[in-house]
Amino acid sequence: DKSFCHTCAIQDRKYVTVKSRVLHPEFRGRMVSAFLSHLFSEIVDYSFTANMETELDNISAGSTEWKGLLKDYWERLSKYCGDASQWDVRKVERMLEEKFRPILFPDLDTDSRICPSCSEGTLRFKVSRYGEGSFIGCDRHPKCKYIARTLSDEDDENETSEQIPRSFEPRLLGIMPDTSEKVLFLSVCMASGFIYFSGRKCVQQFCSFYRSS
Repeated sequence: DKSFCHTCAIQDRKYVTVKSRVLHPEFRGRMVSAFLSHLFSEIVDYSFTANMETELDNISAGSTEWKGLLKDYWERLSKYCGDASQWDVRKVERMLEEKFRPILFPDLDTDSRICPSCSEGTLRFKVSRYGEGSFIGCDRHPKCKYIARTLSDEDDENETSEQIPRSFEPRLLGIMPDTSEKVLFLSVCMASGFIYFSGRKCVQQFCSFYRSS
């Protein structure tokens, strides 16, 4: 039926995967949802469809003029699209980084996200060159080519070709302000993109660093 076609479409776009007949959102799907919710909040709101159906019923009943409804909707949609077109990739990256900070950089503030490769740059969330994937990389690129995959299954050959070995000796990331504990960088989970460091565990169950207790 119609809903099945839509389900197939979001699977093809790698927004979700189906496991045991249950839809599970992929990180790409979460990014799209966050982007639309931020810039098209009215249209993706759950009440929008219900309100639109009511308006269409009113048109059918003759109590609402369809041209007026269409004009009003188009003006609002056009404004949303115009606002979205002003956002460049870097602005989108910063918005998504802030949205998913608890997953990408748990318990770390910006000053603690030192690049484990060059020790000078800061690890930032980035969208790959052709928009096919996302990763955590050093903001000193191209001087520093450190790249770590995030919660995305997609492979981007152009980005991957610039990767350097991801194994590093434990490196000091910073000091926890509440406990004065030293936080040491250990590794990056290739499944989830979780930056694994001493004394911490990944909150994502699919991550190889997940600990249930």
